[in-house]
Amino acid sequence: LRISTKYFVANMEITRSSLVLVREAFIHLRIICWFQICCTCLS
Repeated sequence: LRISTKYFVANMEITRSSLVLVREAFIHLRIICWFQICCTCLS
């Protein structure tokens, strides 16, 4: 029981950190897209 609980907690940590990475990547992609649109409109 103890080992499975440890495994579950580690799994939750991995899932949470990967969700944070996905969210940050999405924000960066949105900024890059916005920047490209602005550059296209200006030129």
